[in-house]
Amino acid sequence: MKRLLWMGIGGAVAVTGARRARRALQPVTAVAGPVTGWLEALRTARGEFAAAMSEHEARLKAAFIEAPAPGPSPDPRRNQARSWARPDVEDEPYDF
Repeated sequence: MKRLLWMGIGGAVAVTGARRARRALQPVTAVAGPVTGWLEALRTARGEFAAAMSEHEARLKAAFIEAPAPGPSPDPRRNQARSWARPDVEDEPYDF
């Protein structure tokens, strides 16, 4: 029975506190309209930025990753240094 009494008192204090807090915050909520407008504008701008960024990323991927790569660039040092070990590369004849 004692617990029920204290639960009732706690509930009454919670309801009273919530009502007083709502009354105290009522002037602040009048200002919240423009603030939420700014927040919505920021969310919209962030969404547009993310969409533009993903579109640009897709164009970059198409240009660099998905495009056929040119053949390997010849490295003259590699061919000269390893021509003796590769039978498919013929050395140039020497003029003595």
